[in-house]
Amino acid sequence: MNGDTYHDDIAQIMATSPSVVGILAVAAIMLVAILSAGGALVSFLFTMTFFRIPEEHRKMGLGQVWLICVPFFGIWWLHVTIRKLAASFESFFQSAQATDDAGHRLHNIECPDCDYGVRAGLILFVTTIVAHLCGFLFYTKLPMVILTGLSVAAAAVTLVAVVYFFIVFRIRRLIPDPELEALPESYI
Repeated sequence: MNGDTYHDDIAQIMATSPSVVGILAVAAIMLVAILSAGGALVSFLFTMTFFRIPEEHRKMGLGQVWLICVPFFGIWWLHVTIRKLAASFESFFQSAQATDDAGHRLHNIECPDCDYGVRAGLILFVTTIVAHLCGFLFYTKLPMVILTGLSVAAAAVTLVAVVYFFIVFRIRRLIPDPELEALPESYI
């Protein structure tokens, strides 16, 4: 098959309205599947972190974290989860600063990150919104520009998510593992 015949066949297929609608529907399904898979990975990482926090300090149930996987609603729920995780960390570390009747600290645990990852979490939230907007703009007449923007936004979300979870997991390490019943030695 020579090149001209191939391009003519593709042009003929793309000229029919049902073909274009079908291709766009498949692209939309793939985009939603990719976003849901990313939401599942993020939900798993949040669940691991919430699990480490003692139950009396958790501000969100472990099952509620998975609402991040719900398309569209998951964007807002990411913001809620970031805030609830920070509040859970704050509750735990404030209780760790408590003293007994003699004035001695009950635990020698301090968190050096004063905002418990909220700033990085909000940056993650904003870049996630931008990536989703690029995904919605996929159906405009500027597909190459939008695909480039979507790729850049997806890379930015991935980078920011790595930084955010690096911060969160460093804080998480300060919380004693209930299975080991030992206090962590450092903030490394």
